[in-house]
Amino acid sequence: MSIRTGIVKFFNRKKGFGFIILDDDQRELFFHATSLASGRNLNSGDKVEFEEGEGKFGLAALKVSKLDDTGASSSESAHISG
Repeated sequence: MSIRTGIVKFFNRKKGFGFIILDDDQRELFFHATSLASGRNLNSGDKVEFEEGEGKFGLAALKVSKLDDTGASSSESAHISG
């Protein structure tokens, strides 16, 4: 699995799923709320990194982490600052 980046197009917290637009080829990729790192909430327009892999219904974004303004994942930022 490779690490990819993209922008959250849509995330429905109630239903627990969303879609990411990949930076490199503009495809839309499904993700489930259980794939979010540390149970974080995402909003439309958030920059994320993730692994692309097989989900229950085909290709999906796995291990989704929100990136901060510098491009570092939120978990990396917390580790660096703490």
